[in-house]
Amino acid sequence: MKRVSISILSLVLCFVLLLVGCTREKIDDSQQENDDIVTTIEPVEGGSLNLSVTRFNTLNPLYNQNYSVFQMHHLIYESLVTFTENLDIEPLLARSWVVAPDGQSIDIKLREGVKWHDGTPFTSQDVIFTINLIKGNIKEVKGRTIYTTNLQHLSEVKEIDSNTIRVTFSKPYSNILEVLTFPILPAHYFTKANLENMQSNSFEMIGTGPFKLNNYDSTRVIELRRNVQYWRSKPYIEAINVLIVPDQEAQLSLFENKDVDIAQPNSLDWAKYLDDSSVNLFEYISNHFEFIGFNFKNFLLRDNNVRRAIAYGIDRHRLVKDVYLDHGTVADLPINPTSWLYDEGSIQIGNDLNSAIQLLEQSTFSTVNQSNIRINEDGTPLKFKLLLNNDNTLREKKAYFIRDELRKIGIELELVIADWDKYQNDAKAGNYDLILGGWELSYIPDLTFAFHSSQVGNTNFIYYSNEVMDEILQNTNSARNRIQKLEAYNELQGYLLEELPYVTLFFKDSSVLIRNKVHGNIRPTPYNIFYKVEEWFIAE
Repeated sequence: MKRVSISILSLVLCFVLLLVGCTREKIDDSQQENDDIVTTIEPVEGGSLNLSVTRFNTLNPLYNQNYSVFQMHHLIYESLVTFTENLDIEPLLARSWVVAPDGQSIDIKLREGVKWHDGTPFTSQDVIFTINLIKGNIKEVKGRTIYTTNLQHLSEVKEIDSNTIRVTFSKPYSNILEVLTFPILPAHYFTKANLENMQSNSFEMIGTGPFKLNNYDSTRVIELRRNVQYWRSKPYIEAINVLIVPDQEAQLSLFENKDVDIAQPNSLDWAKYLDDSSVNLFEYISNHFEFIGFNFKNFLLRDNNVRRAIAYGIDRHRLVKDVYLDHGTVADLPINPTSWLYDEGSIQIGNDLNSAIQLLEQSTFSTVNQSNIRINEDGTPLKFKLLLNNDNTLREKKAYFIRDELRKIGIELELVIADWDKYQNDAKAGNYDLILGGWELSYIPDLTFAFHSSQVGNTNFIYYSNEVMDEILQNTNSARNRIQKLEAYNELQGYLLEELPYVTLFFKDSSVLIRNKVHGNIRPTPYNIFYKVEEWFIAE
C-alpha cells in the first residue's frame, strides 16, 4: 500500500519535532533514485467508481446530518464558495465578490453558463431561494436546517441583477465568506408539492455538480452519472454507484471484499491495510483535537506556572506515537495546523521537564513529600482529579500516559473515569480539576464557545473568564477583511499560549482508503474527500 500524507506544513511539523529532539536518517543515493521514479498514467474517460453511504433520513443537503451522505453531496451539489486544503475560501458558483469596507455586506458575481442537472440555467433566484429556506422564511417548509445557525447574522439578501446578489449582515462579520458554503438548491424545481418533500426520503437531488442522479433505490443504491455539461471540465469517470449500508463496519467490510473502492477507516484499522498493494491511503489532519482543560475554580490551577508546567511535563509526540500509532499531529493551539489562520511562529511548547520543575519552584512548590508529590509552603500538594469518559479506550490509555508523565515532575493525578452522562454533568457543573476532552471544530472558525466568559457554565465548562480574551475573541469575529482577520487570529493565538486555558495535545489524523485503479489529482480534505473529483480517472 502506498501511504500519502497530505500536508502543506511539513517544514513546520519537522520544526515541532526538533523542539523535542529528532534525527533524520541519511538516505543513500540509490534508495533516493528509486523513490524518485514516478510512473505517469494518462487520463482516460469511462469506468465506474463504487462507494457507500450509511443509512440516512433525508437526501436534502440542507437537512442531512449523516457524514457519509454529506461527503456524497459534494459530487452533486455546489455552494457559492468552498474550503481549500488550508481551510481558506475559493470560488465555486460565485465567480468573484467584493466585501464592503465596513465588513457588513458582500456583493457576489455569480458564475455564468452554469446549468442545473435538468438543463435549467442557474441564476441569482436560486441563491435567494436557498437563503430564505435556510432562514426559515418559506412558510410551507417546517424545521431548522443544519445551516440555520450559521446564517443567524445574515439580515438581507437581494438581487442586483440576474447574476449579482448582495448579502447583508447585521454587523461586521469576519466569517462573511465561510458561512456561504451551504449547498444551493434549484428554486425552479420547488413548487408547493415539492416543498412538502423537503425532508422526506423521496427528496430528488438536482444540483450543479460534476455528477447527477441517474437512479435511486431507497433500500439499495444511488446511481450517479457524470454531468457532461459541468461548468468546469467534464469528469473522466462515467458512473458512480453508491451502496446504502447499515453502518461504518459494513462500509469497511465491503471495501475489504472489493465491493467498493473508497472507505474511511478509524485509526485502529489503518495498520491492517498497510500490506495491501491494491490500496492507497491518503492521510490528512482532521478538525478533531484532544485537550486537557483546567478548572479555573481551582485556585491552584489559576496559577499560570502550574498550567504551563503541566504542558511542559507531557511528551505529546510520544503520546501520539505510543497511543495513537502516530495518527495525530501535535499542535500548541486549538486551531487546525493546516489552516491559513494558524500562526506558524506560535510553536512554543515542547516536552521540557527542567522548565516544568523551575516553573513549579517559582510558585513555591519546591518540596517533595513522601509520596513524591510536590507541596508548597503551606503543605498543599499538587494532586488533581482528572475527569474522562469511560467509552473511549484510547482516551483512557491517554489518561494513564499523562498521569505517568506528570509524576515525573511531582504532580499526582487521580483518574475519574465516568459514564458519558456523568462525564457531561460533572463537566458542566465543574466537578473536576482537570478534564480530558475533545472538540470537533467547525469549519467556520470561532473559539468563542470555548473561551468567552458568556459561555461559562455551558461550552466554556472550564469556568475561564478573562476580559482581555473576550475582547480578542470579539475582534476575531468582527474583522472587516481577511487581513484584519489574520491579524486578530495571530493576537488570539499569542494570548492563548500566554494564558493556556487548555493544553492542546494534538489533532487527530484521518484517512481515506482508495483502490489503486483510481488515479488523477486525488487530494482529499477533511471538508471534502472528493475534492477535485472531476480530475480523477479509472485505469485498471
